[in-house]
Amino acid sequence: MDGGKLAMKSMAEGLKNAGIELHQFLLGTPGHPIPADIPKNYPFYVHTENLDTSVRIGGALFNLIGSRSSYNLARFRSEQIAENLLLRIKAEKYDIVQAESIFALELIYPILDKIKCPVVLRAHNVEHKIWERLAQNAANPLKRFYLSKMSRRLKLEEIQRIRSVSAVVAISSSDLEQFYQMGLNVPAEVIGIAQPIPRRENPNKLNETQKLFHIGAMDWQPNQEAIDWFLKDVWPEVHQKFPEITFSFAGKSMPKRYKKLNIDGVKIMEAPDAYAFMRDNGLMVVPLLSGGGIRVKIIEGLSLGKVILTTSCGLEGIDAEHGKHLFICNQPADFVEVIQRLRDNPELINEVSENAINFARNNFDPETLTNRLIAFYKTLIST
Repeated sequence: MDGGKLAMKSMAEGLKNAGIELHQFLLGTPGHPIPADIPKNYPFYVHTENLDTSVRIGGALFNLIGSRSSYNLARFRSEQIAENLLLRIKAEKYDIVQAESIFALELIYPILDKIKCPVVLRAHNVEHKIWERLAQNAANPLKRFYLSKMSRRLKLEEIQRIRSVSAVVAISSSDLEQFYQMGLNVPAEVIGIAQPIPRRENPNKLNETQKLFHIGAMDWQPNQEAIDWFLKDVWPEVHQKFPEITFSFAGKSMPKRYKKLNIDGVKIMEAPDAYAFMRDNGLMVVPLLSGGGIRVKIIEGLSLGKVILTTSCGLEGIDAEHGKHLFICNQPADFVEVIQRLRDNPELINEVSENAINFARNNFDPETLTNRLIAFYKTLIST
């Protein structure tokens, strides 16, 4: 369950618990295949399709030279799937069609004018911003050129998409502000990511500064970029200052190059249970340099009372305070300083942990966020 899936899951469960009848269209791709057997007790009506969205060098080159469209979105276009979905939408007479991300929206973009009910884009990120930052941070000139070109194309199409839907639901207020700057002119609302607050276990783990950890979807480029930076620039300084500390990282679709690493104090782990992995490790590291929306893993970490070290980019969209709910570390020296501070003041770990849990409870309560979403959707249906 990567951040995007957790965001979809929390909203779907909230709507279901509020008595809403929810139908899910699930797209199977090579990177995210649909399970062979959907559980019999799965609580939603399901319709599935499969689409090969694989990134291919030939396809990317042809798109670059022979097209002005974004290759990111072009991979999600299928006339057949669009027609199949239109038939289903007409047959079911839905009150709302909600597209989870601009990529899901692309599946029905060709038939928007034929859908009679409101179509809402739930934007998980301002997508072109992710690619802008990846381009800015790319060391290879050719890669920087290609990513810059793709981000400009994606921006133009993202502007078209947010103006074509009935409404937009943004993950964070900062994302919504960027959409307004892009010319958003339809109703919009900010609905964060719901996160239940689990019962805390093993509180003694909070006093452990011997372990750092990271967990995230490793097929997402910003996570790879973050780990590369942390291992290259941050970890050498941390390890030199605190040679007894270890850093473990895990995540789905781990590239083979990480499994071949041989760095003192660094462990590449399996984490079949993300909750257990987070619970059983020490300080949580989220060293993002690019990305957008809200980092769901940070919300999960806050709800667990983890002490989190993240960058300003990682914290975007979350109004947590440095030194109170977590710690912002933008330079290698910041990580060293914060770790030393926590080792010198063990009581600070418990204090920040309690603040983190209270912050998550006050800002990401599932029932509150679901009721706000339903109220917003009622305004769309009534107009």
